[in-house]
Amino acid sequence: MFSHLKITYRNLRRNSLYSSINIGGLAVSLAAVILIMLWVWDELSYERFYERANDICVAIGNFENDGQDMYWSYTPTAVSYVAREEIPGVETACAVNMQYDLGFVEYEDRKFIGDDFITADTTFFRVFDNTFLEGSSANALPDPYSVVITESMARKLFGNESALGKQLTGGNGGGQENEIYHVSGVVKDQPSNTYMRYSAVFSFERSKYKNTWGRWAFKNFILLKPDADKSLIEKQLCDLHNKNVSNAGVKSYRLQPLPDTRMHAADGSDTGIASVRLFSVIALALLVIACINYVNLVTARAGKRGKEIAVRKILGAKKNSLFGQMIGEAVILFLAALAIALLLVLLSIPFYNQITGKMLRFSLINPGLWAICGVMLVSVVLLAGIYPAVKLALFKPLDAFKQNISKSKLDFSLRKALVVCQFAATVTLIVSTIVLNRQMGYMRQKDLGFNKEQAFLTNMFSNLNMRNNYRNFKNDLENEPSIAGVTGSSANIMDVGAMSNITWEGMQDGREFSLSTEGIDRDFFVMMDMQLVEGSGFTGSSADSSRYILNETAVKQMGIDQPVGKAIDLPWRGKGVIAGVVRDFHFKHMNESIGPIIMYLQEAPWTIYVRAKQGKIAEAIAATGRAWKMYDPDFPFSYQFMDDTFAEMYSNDQMQERLFNIFSVIAILVSCLGLFGLVTYTAETKTREIGIRKVLGASIVGIVEMLSKEFLILVGIAMLIAFPLAYYWLDKMLQDYAYRIGISWWMFALAGIVTVALTLLTVGWKAVKAAMTNPVKAIKSE
Repeated sequence: MFSHLKITYRNLRRNSLYSSINIGGLAVSLAAVILIMLWVWDELSYERFYERANDICVAIGNFENDGQDMYWSYTPTAVSYVAREEIPGVETACAVNMQYDLGFVEYEDRKFIGDDFITADTTFFRVFDNTFLEGSSANALPDPYSVVITESMARKLFGNESALGKQLTGGNGGGQENEIYHVSGVVKDQPSNTYMRYSAVFSFERSKYKNTWGRWAFKNFILLKPDADKSLIEKQLCDLHNKNVSNAGVKSYRLQPLPDTRMHAADGSDTGIASVRLFSVIALALLVIACINYVNLVTARAGKRGKEIAVRKILGAKKNSLFGQMIGEAVILFLAALAIALLLVLLSIPFYNQITGKMLRFSLINPGLWAICGVMLVSVVLLAGIYPAVKLALFKPLDAFKQNISKSKLDFSLRKALVVCQFAATVTLIVSTIVLNRQMGYMRQKDLGFNKEQAFLTNMFSNLNMRNNYRNFKNDLENEPSIAGVTGSSANIMDVGAMSNITWEGMQDGREFSLSTEGIDRDFFVMMDMQLVEGSGFTGSSADSSRYILNETAVKQMGIDQPVGKAIDLPWRGKGVIAGVVRDFHFKHMNESIGPIIMYLQEAPWTIYVRAKQGKIAEAIAATGRAWKMYDPDFPFSYQFMDDTFAEMYSNDQMQERLFNIFSVIAILVSCLGLFGLVTYTAETKTREIGIRKVLGASIVGIVEMLSKEFLILVGIAMLIAFPLAYYWLDKMLQDYAYRIGISWWMFALAGIVTVALTLLTVGWKAVKAAMTNPVKAIKSE
């Protein structure tokens, strides 16, 4: 064993350049693979920390809207009630309001502003097995004025004191006056890998929507019994809904396991899992590229190892011993590369967390980390170690003295094939980087249909005082010299979620039609630079309360000719007339096509937009803050730029774009590093040939061409393979975007130019150096 280590060390030291290329390329690849797999592992771990995570399901309603199937993960609260009471396969269930509009809670002089308060049924902590630090799940929400808070919130409000039984004053949001709540429990903070993060859970008992069928706005979580028939329960839920609500139009229910909500959309289509697959493929490509580098360099240098192995065979070394030696070298090389890779991961984790927005931790005692390392060890040994080991262990000793075994046709063909595979993957990554960056740029620059420049927004949804004083607040701001305009809406115009059924004059009998709804201020369109293509909109008269504005898509889908003046009914608001048609604008993520929307007048909007005059943004923010304090000095003023809100909506796309770029560049560099090693070895084996050619008058350009030609041909073959594969893959990937770019020929041409340039840069530098060597010295060295 010691002699094997000694021989391995001598070989690595004697061939320091090739050892450095192998270890360096493998280390960088392993570090990248570890980082990718930590991200993938975290994505796949969402919601899996609950003991019975797979038995917890989200109820998703499927109904038909104007001939199209729609899946809605927000459903009426009565779904949980009937599931608990009437379906035998359900252990328990709870309805949750994911965005409770309480505003703040206060204890003595300490106030906690919360945008992550939720309300839930008393069964919430039977569905979700949170760890209680004070109180218990059995008595978590004993009455309508009880609240369970998290550990971090308890520390902020009460310090080191016990929170149990403490009284809190609830804020003035949602049209409610301040009320007194008592703390009935404290739970540990939720981990980062969940979307069920909250700081306080209030009782749902006082909600007017408790156990009702009328509002599709709540998450219903159903805990199934271990032996439950999920498909039967889905059918029973649908039957109960249609039984309790006449003309409900519900086609079916599906129960989506909680861990699947991160990876799949409500209709079961891929969302997050597509990104997991993409980055898993990149990790595999990195590992394969590093292994190809190893095989190429080992087989290329097999001739120099051949004489060593031949002498050892003549002296009595067994095949098993020689095979073990070669495999041992692969393992030792891997372990050396792994040590460097782990150091690189440790140094890069803080930067990596900034890019991903995660809280990934690097720990040598993490079993997941060693599982990844174990898989990579087996992969490297199998992919990179077996063939060279078998080859060097089985060849005949006399062959080593007759010819250089690295020149065998099998080895030469294998190296060619591996270089083609390596650069096919590299070219595919370069094309993908170009196309995906163009797609992300297109989405960022696309006309939204409204103006978000120089504007910021603030939320009044949780602040009754400000909503009651909206008109005065707005008038004060409009008199400020730094402010160009003020308006409001019921929800953030870039993320409208509320939907409702409507009827209208001339609607066909039996037809059902749903669309998004948004309340707006009278001057909303003017302030947002949105264009009315028909009608006059709101006129400032009392009749505005019964006037509605549709977008172009709504008019088109409804099939209305000359819509202005036609009667329309938004059931929960009342009958009215269509007063205008606004040009289509994006009110949801651009992964979705622009849908139909109806807009109505809301006198006290919840989301306020302030547009500053050019160069006056700081003054406008300061003026808004002063006006806010005049009407509600106790409720802190906060704001967000519309540009930042837009960027936040697409932050996950941009994060994945950055990660894809980084890991693609790493894969390309590792490929070039392997190519550099092969070129270096080729130049070394042709030292005498180069010297003789120079003596006979060959130019430096001619020698560089001789050394580069073979590799350029291989890269050309790789491009012929990669381009159609890349086109097929990217075309399929772009189908996920409702608004997408076309794949143009110039993208492949640019990828080809970049690949050839990288090849020439990698090959050319070493080729020029070899060509400029003194020919006399070159011939003498042979």
